[in-house]
Amino acid sequence: MTQKINYIKNSDELAANLKKAREKVGLTQKQASKIVNIERSSLSYYEIGRCLPSIFTLIRLAKIYHVTINSLITKE
Repeated sequence: MTQKINYIKNSDELAANLKKAREKVGLTQKQASKIVNIERSSLSYYEIGRCLPSIFTLIRLAKIYHVTINSLITKE
């Protein structure tokens, strides 16, 4: 059995920051997910804190949202 490593202390902060950053640049979940090549449902799960994105997805999201990874994973 594989154990997941939780690199985010509070997934609720990440979820809220992802949604806020996406909305700030004016993208829908469908548009953002298409740009980073993930399912829209995956992005939705990230934004409600149901699951965590991989570090590679987090990097791509930060890039299209024009923010740092640190701003996504820490409390503002």
